[in-house]
Amino acid sequence: MTILKIGFITILFILFLYPLKAFAHGSSADHAGKNLGFGNISLYIVIGAAILLILFIFIWIILKGKMKTLNIRKREEREKAAKLNHLLKGARFGTAIWVVITIVAGGVALANKESNVSFMHIHGLDFSSNGKQLFVPSHDGLRVFEDTHWEVAKSEPNDYMGFSMADDGFYSSGHPGEGSDLQNPVGIIKSKDNGNTLKTLSLAGESDFHVMDNTLDTEPRIWNESKACQHTINRRSNIDACCCLNAGPRRFCY
Repeated sequence: MTILKIGFITILFILFLYPLKAFAHGSSADHAGKNLGFGNISLYIVIGAAILLILFIFIWIILKGKMKTLNIRKREEREKAAKLNHLLKGARFGTAIWVVITIVAGGVALANKESNVSFMHIHGLDFSSNGKQLFVPSHDGLRVFEDTHWEVAKSEPNDYMGFSMADDGFYSSGHPGEGSDLQNPVGIIKSKDNGNTLKTLSLAGESDFHVMDNTLDTEPRIWNESKACQHTINRRSNIDACCCLNAGPRRFCY
């Protein structure tokens, strides 16, 4: 009975501990210092459950061995056998419980691996042209939300700023990450493969734009609103070109 009580108390303790840790909020400094996430806590529970499972198996083996040494023809040993049999049932029950808990906790840990994705200095949000992916440019690379889970993009951990999606990729500015060959600041860059390869378009080593935008359609346009600006331009690839709309007291340049 003691074994069952211990197992029951342990289960309750984990059930109370799990949601408190998983859903606790704190400052960014707290999270950076502790580096705890839902996935990490799941892993700790798997390890704890596995240890307790081994403990119950060990207890069950010991009790089973003692049962074999008893002579049930003797009254005293029959009473001991009855007590050991009771404990053996408890150990067997506890072992079964911890097998289930270990399997469930392991499944939760695997299912929530993406919960370890962290965000630092979010510089924008934008959807892919097909609307199936949400891109989050961060201080240390891209985060992508797709099919109900987050992933860290397998590309350079650049500090993307002025991030904007287009029909054939994305445009961005910012600063190069560790191991990058880009100039600092990067100026204006473009990628057609989610950041795996980056093409420098303009102003490398000169500017880092905090805000940029474009339409998803980036086909060349001819602007005739001003005689001073009759250029065939792509709003991004020829970003240095200045196209003035509504020439007069107020000018809007691209």
